[in-house]
Amino acid sequence: QYYDQVRELTYRQNILIDTSPILLFIMSRNGRIGYFNHKFSQVFNTPFQQGSMYILSDFITGANKTTQQLLSSLENIQTYATLPVTNLQRNLYFDLRITPYYNRFGQLQGYSCGLEDTTDYHDKLQKAWVEDKFTTDKLTNFNKMWAVVGHELRTPLTSIRAMAELLHDNDDMEEEQRLEFLAGIIKETERLSHLITQ
Repeated sequence: QYYDQVRELTYRQNILIDTSPILLFIMSRNGRIGYFNHKFSQVFNTPFQQGSMYILSDFITGANKTTQQLLSSLENIQTYATLPVTNLQRNLYFDLRITPYYNRFGQLQGYSCGLEDTTDYHDKLQKAWVEDKFTTDKLTNFNKMWAVVGHELRTPLTSIRAMAELLHDNDDMEEEQRLEFLAGIIKETERLSHLITQ
């Protein structure tokens, strides 16, 4: 009777798992997948066959080095965890939600797992990162250009101001020198005009 109850509960569990819209699977503590649902089969194009051996690393890998290290030593995951993972082709991204389960003696037996598709979020994040980098590069280039323009503008402005102050402060300046300073002011303003129109 006990075995009949276990079989019935297992059957019900499999029905619940199989009809879920989320990718679900059960995994042993060494990474062997004992069961996965229909959605998992569809996404990874692998039908579940009782008696076949499936290993987690046949389907997903860590999205970063830390996650990959955790996946290579599953027994270190003792509590609920959410890990960023990707398929082997690295074109689908998921959050792996992994929950350990224990036997009645408190020994780790395995994990019940779900994969939440985060590909759309990942793509939006990548796009935002690229746009941010583009904007940052544009601002950096603008700042460099502004520094050059500022330097190029300061030189003629300084010359114009110096010549204008000399003209203003020296009423008794000779006409030849006065005309020379005025010609210098005209030359520097032409240079400024040229810089601005470039």
